[in-house]
Amino acid sequence: SSQNDSLGNMVGYIRSYATDYLESTGIEHNIVIPENLPAIEVNGTIRRNVFLVIKEALLNIVKHSGAKKVDIIMRKEAEGLSLTIKDDGKGIDFNNIRPYRNGLTNMRKRMEDVGIDFKIENDNGTLITLYSKTR
Repeated sequence: SSQNDSLGNMVGYIRSYATDYLESTGIEHNIVIPENLPAIEVNGTIRRNVFLVIKEALLNIVKHSGAKKVDIIMRKEAEGLSLTIKDDGKGIDFNNIRPYRNGLTNMRKRMEDVGIDFKIENDNGTLITLYSKTR
């Protein structure tokens, strides 16, 4: 049903997944979603790929980063939406990414497949940015 395909629905699902997943780890988390999200339809493929990227990102944070805090923030941008996942852990050693390589390749590929920009960088921890044009 198209009810499942709304952006708000996807974001709600991400919020509850991240909250449940991080709750048990003792990692503090802050999830910020704008009010009045645009009424965009999100098809199942996009929803699944975004969800799997977030799942992978949170798994990496819990398993590898040593982070104490994670911020998941969605913002309305001039021409679209961004979702950032930022932790305060030790960051990624890009010269030795063996523990992450498959995960990173998968994340990047999943986002390419659905036309979402994917960026990962070190910024006092790891910062992942997903960006999608909405018009």
